[in-house]
Amino acid sequence: MSELKEVWNFKSHEGYQKAYQHHSRFLKNTHEFSIYLPPKAVKGERCPVVYWLTGAASDDREFMLKSGFQKYASENEIIVVAPEPRPLPLNDMAKEISSKYFVQFGFYLDATEPPYDEQFKMYSYVMDELMPLVEFKFPVLQDKRGIAGHSMGGMGALNLGLRHHDLFQSISVFSAVCNPSKCTIGQELMKYYFGEGAEEATKLYDPCVLAANYTGPHRHILFDHGGKDELDFLVLAPNFLKSAMYKNLSVTYRLRSDYTHGIEIISSYIEDHIIHHRKELNWNP
Repeated sequence: MSELKEVWNFKSHEGYQKAYQHHSRFLKNTHEFSIYLPPKAVKGERCPVVYWLTGAASDDREFMLKSGFQKYASENEIIVVAPEPRPLPLNDMAKEISSKYFVQFGFYLDATEPPYDEQFKMYSYVMDELMPLVEFKFPVLQDKRGIAGHSMGGMGALNLGLRHHDLFQSISVFSAVCNPSKCTIGQELMKYYFGEGAEEATKLYDPCVLAANYTGPHRHILFDHGGKDELDFLVLAPNFLKSAMYKNLSVTYRLRSDYTHGIEIISSYIEDHIIHHRKELNWNP
């Protein structure tokens, strides 16, 4: 198990916000994650954990510094872990709304097509490296795990939460990319990552497909989405609501008037999401 190098540590709401770097065997580089330890965890008492997956335009530090989640994580005694979302540092290409721009973000999946197959392994990083590392080093209640995310990270949270319902007992998302196989950019991204296997990969990495085929225990998903989301063509929330219908899933979908795709919707409603996880995890601190 890799050694941790502490790079951030400050007190917040009687808990501690920390960030660490470590060498990742899946990503083949030095990777970072942040972790908030509420007061009970600081004392060594075991607490539930929510893994937060950030979106393409953000990172773990922005979530750590701008969302304001620490107050609510402290009040509810929940550990929150957020990995850096990108498998590699961003290149200098101009930002544009295109698959050529988005492909570098990784989308929390395991690519199989060169050149992405070497290091674009965020799915395995989260499941097989980050989680074991965090739960070995910190006082986590391993039977009380939640998964949450925004945008690209919302897609990752839905995928991981639905595929691994035995490991995650609660799910919530903001502006999640719900149906990549039904939008042009998503289709192009799948071809970059999976080549001729793109169609087969949708069975593993498209939340709508996973929801339509879900056979696990009941899950209640909280889904917040901005009414002025400039990336609606990527989100495709109505498709997910239809896919989840009649399955052992219930979705509380809240369209938030005038909010865009940015972090403002997170900072405005993150308290509701922390409380949602506390309730779904049956946690009474």
